[in-house]
Amino acid sequence: MGRELSHNDLGVTPQKARDVYERLARLGVAEDDLDEKFVTGSGPGGQKVNRTANVVQLLHVASGRRVTSSQGRSRALNRFLARRRLAELLEQERMGPDSPDAKRQAKARKQKDRRRRRATTTEEQEAPPAEAPPAEEPPLRAGPEPDMWRMVENRILGEPRLNRMELSEITGVDPDDARDLWKALGFAPVDDEDRMFTDADLEALQRLRDFRNLGIARPEITIQLARVLGQAAYRVAEAQAHAVDNPIPDLLAGVAPEMAKDTVDFVADYVVPGFIDFVTYAWKRHLVAAVRREVLSGVGTERLVGFADLVGFTSLTLEMEDESLASLIGRFEDAAYDCITERGGRPVKIIGDEIMFVADDVRAGADIALDLVELFAARPDLPDLRIGLAAGPTVQIEGDLYGQNVNLASRLAVVARPGTILVSEKVAETLQDDAPFRVRQLRTRHLKGMGDVRLWTLRRAQASPPDRA
Repeated sequence: MGRELSHNDLGVTPQKARDVYERLARLGVAEDDLDEKFVTGSGPGGQKVNRTANVVQLLHVASGRRVTSSQGRSRALNRFLARRRLAELLEQERMGPDSPDAKRQAKARKQKDRRRRRATTTEEQEAPPAEAPPAEEPPLRAGPEPDMWRMVENRILGEPRLNRMELSEITGVDPDDARDLWKALGFAPVDDEDRMFTDADLEALQRLRDFRNLGIARPEITIQLARVLGQAAYRVAEAQAHAVDNPIPDLLAGVAPEMAKDTVDFVADYVVPGFIDFVTYAWKRHLVAAVRREVLSGVGTERLVGFADLVGFTSLTLEMEDESLASLIGRFEDAAYDCITERGGRPVKIIGDEIMFVADDVRAGADIALDLVELFAARPDLPDLRIGLAAGPTVQIEGDLYGQNVNLASRLAVVARPGTILVSEKVAETLQDDAPFRVRQLRTRHLKGMGDVRLWTLRRAQASPPDRA
């Protein structure tokens, strides 16, 4: 047997480590066949997950297959998840529909089809014919042909005709500035001579040049906004592309050649513009709300920061199938977003199994936290939450929040017991005389990077169970 990493190196039990290496061995893959790199996380943040090299990039040299894992909170767990994902991909390539992952997907499709058939059955349709043949397994969806992809790209983005140097020459924008903007938007590097830019790229760069000439957007602000826009657009596009029953991939997959142009025209002329209108509408609404908050912030509004963390999520990632895990994350996001927004708070970001939110008033934020804990405790399809709250000044950069109080709220969520809320001293002082709330001081605890901190629990006044620290 060749070199293998220990279960401690992979952050899992010895049995799980053996299982993944046996799986790779059946595919003829040894540890020495893998090229592994560790990189820092990307995206919005400022917490530890985005400052340490915990993201794992794994390359199987022989096949050229590359995987990246960033789901886990530790490098060790991401090393295990990357190897497990590599095994799944190689099994799909070599075994096709007989691979374990393909069988799981086929089973999920069958279950979904059965649910659809039951939902559409009426009282008049009492039973199928006695001799009815069994329903066939739906085939795997075929992807669009290369010619179809080129047609889609050209209709949505325009036909590529310019390289970067020509684009800069026409617009008068320095090539380095154009390259920095492209990178900030999150796109892969492009050689200066590659003719891949369209009239849409030209128009966007010209608009940016005009904004800068008018003093509307300074270069450093432009790059900041480009990063935020790139991250937001990436998440929207990925969510849309991977959504269940997504109409765009369904429309493009397996289209007959004689129908290709009509299908692409429909997507480009109706589906994409309609979604652009919706995105623009949502952005305008958020812009007005953000400007209003910025204007009112000078009045002395107190800001509360909260982190709500799913209990036991790491172990769930090792036990649940991918589809079940994705469904859990969807339920978590839906429930948390609804609860926070309905009570006047604002979700800032989701970091894996944790959501960060803010409220302009400590009391409103405390109500949100209590409602979240009670909601998740009452739902059998969701794990418990643990929440940390802190109040005070914060720094807002690129739509994200930073500062001592943000870090404190995050640390409090980490050390809280399942189903409990830990709050900072300032939050406790604000709420201790409020009739609807009950705060109780716990022992001082040393928090990493923050020293000894006095901890308080938050409950509703009528709650009688003992506090858990």
